[in-house]
Amino acid sequence: MLDKKIYYPWVSLLSCLAIFLYMSVVNDRALFDALGLPHFILNPQVKIIIIIILLFVFFFDFILFRNRKKEIDHRLEKFNKQIEELYSSRNSLQNRVQKYSGHADKLKLFISDRLLEHIEYDEKFLHFQNIASEVRHNGVISYDKVNTALKKSYNLSNIEDKKEYAEAIHSMTYLWDLLDLSTTDNIGLYIADKLYKAEEEYYRQQFNTAGDALPYSPSFSTQQAVIASISSFVKDMGDVMPVKVNKDIPYVFSNSCFRVYLKDADNLLGNENYLLLMMENLINNALFYQNQKKYTHKYSRVSIGLERSSKYAKISVYNNGPWIHHETREKLFQLGFSTKRSKGVNGKGLGLYFVNEIVKGYEGKIVVRNIKNKDEIYTVRIKLNNGGVVEQIIQASVDNGKPTCTMSGELCNHNEAVIKVSESIVAVQVIVNSRKKNYELNYAKNNDHAVFYDPQNKLAPEWCVEFKQLKTMTRVMFKVIDKMGVQFDVYLPTAESRLEADYYDLDDDEINKLDDVGVDFDGFNEFTR
Repeated sequence: MLDKKIYYPWVSLLSCLAIFLYMSVVNDRALFDALGLPHFILNPQVKIIIIIILLFVFFFDFILFRNRKKEIDHRLEKFNKQIEELYSSRNSLQNRVQKYSGHADKLKLFISDRLLEHIEYDEKFLHFQNIASEVRHNGVISYDKVNTALKKSYNLSNIEDKKEYAEAIHSMTYLWDLLDLSTTDNIGLYIADKLYKAEEEYYRQQFNTAGDALPYSPSFSTQQAVIASISSFVKDMGDVMPVKVNKDIPYVFSNSCFRVYLKDADNLLGNENYLLLMMENLINNALFYQNQKKYTHKYSRVSIGLERSSKYAKISVYNNGPWIHHETREKLFQLGFSTKRSKGVNGKGLGLYFVNEIVKGYEGKIVVRNIKNKDEIYTVRIKLNNGGVVEQIIQASVDNGKPTCTMSGELCNHNEAVIKVSESIVAVQVIVNSRKKNYELNYAKNNDHAVFYDPQNKLAPEWCVEFKQLKTMTRVMFKVIDKMGVQFDVYLPTAESRLEADYYDLDDDEINKLDDVGVDFDGFNEFTR
């Protein structure tokens, strides 16, 4: 409330009226005499004094009025601002109320949907258990009949047909293991139980000095199992993978879809078919993105690697494609969750669930890594037959996640720097500035077309050098490869490590020590047609 009021200027009004009456009386002699007023007020000096006093009163009243008006105007302005702030605060509160009300409604719907999903999931799980029990019972009978018939035919067949029957028997065994896993209540515990039994047999095998034959082999070659898991995919493409011949030399294979680099990683315990199932699901997951046009390019491949990392066999599967965000990663291995959502494709959420359960059964660990492009400076030195050297500095940078490159200050076309050389080439050196590494490639002139990939990153190469022999010159093309994608690293304890007294489960700190991305690979001087 205002504590000041603007009063009507009665003093000034009365002062003006008094001056008017005084002037009327002193200027009208008859009226003056009739009123009987004293004669001294007719004195001019008195007139001036009275007028000055009355004018001063009027001026004082005017000043007082103006000051009060200013003060009230100031307070009104202040109150108007407060009113505007109150209106603004009220509108803001109303918006927040509407916003949180909407959020509350959405939260209610979300909770109700999740509850319904869980209720439906529980019902489906109970129904699944009943079906699984029936399938397992009938499956055992059918499997025994088919397997017995195949073995009988194998024994009666000629040499040419024995291979076909052997493959059929192996396929039936794989089918039974798949059925066995898919119908068990807890895949991880089931595999772990099998591994403990295999571990006992492996102990006996290690301490069997008499050389007595065991009923079955408790371990298998990790490298051979990974090769077998890839072979079926390669065979469907019409290609044939070479047979592994030397344990000390890494197994290398590549075609239009796969890039394979497998070192020997010792043996694993248990059933080889469990690893085959795990690998097939990882490869199928990678092929889904490999076959989508927006993620693939000339140099993109599904890359599969194997190496021994301390006490573990490290299996890596890489593919170009979108990154897996943190919130998605937390539920990536949940039953029923799938990231495969595209036109005509609706994933069932079983593949990575099986992978995770198998890894848990092995007491291993699976790590999901987002692979990104990065800035780099490369120096390409082409050694000529006449002793000369052609040198170019290529700057690679990342724009919106995609790699671009410049050579001699000019932007390259399609991330590819082209150097034309008319002389015969002896070798090409690629110097990677950040690593202080120098990679040299000996070029044979009779190779009319060859590609040399980044030896530092076998699975997800950052660059490649491509040669194309023309009639009058050789085109040397340095390509910065878009390697944005995802890599699954699976760590499984080897059979030997499980016998050690200090064997323990793999934890995250151990993985960080083992997962050295910058380790050089050997055997990089081969070409890929």
